[in-house]
Amino acid sequence: MARADDFLSSHAMNVLRQPIFAFALSALLLTIPNVPAFAQSTVEQGLNEAARTAGFDVGVQNPIAITVGRIVNVVLAASGMVFLILLIYGGILYMIAGGQEDTVKKAKRLLSSSVIGLIIITSAYAASLFILDQLAEVLKSSAQ
Repeated sequence: MARADDFLSSHAMNVLRQPIFAFALSALLLTIPNVPAFAQSTVEQGLNEAARTAGFDVGVQNPIAITVGRIVNVVLAASGMVFLILLIYGGILYMIAGGQEDTVKKAKRLLSSSVIGLIIITSAYAASLFILDQLAEVLKSSAQ
């Protein structure tokens, strides 16, 4: 009977890994559109440098603090997605534990760690959003 349970458990995990993999892949693909923006800013910087060399007025440039803030937001969003995926995985693991105490303990530990991680990431995102808004106000007032 133990072999049937092992087969059922491994088969259930294989079936569940496919949707989890598909969800993780789609979440990753949703963040990829941000990557060309970095390449575009590099091209834009090169064009602005060429325009300055030619004597044209390029306008106001984004300070390095704004660029760093955007990068921090992307990193926080990506790590938030990771913790959300872990939370979903922990919930699925808890549901298919089938009364096995070690699997239930592992699932509960994963769920609590994921919730704590999401709270930390959400707090960090809120703090960085506040700091970036304040920084943008200071830069806007100093530019005038």
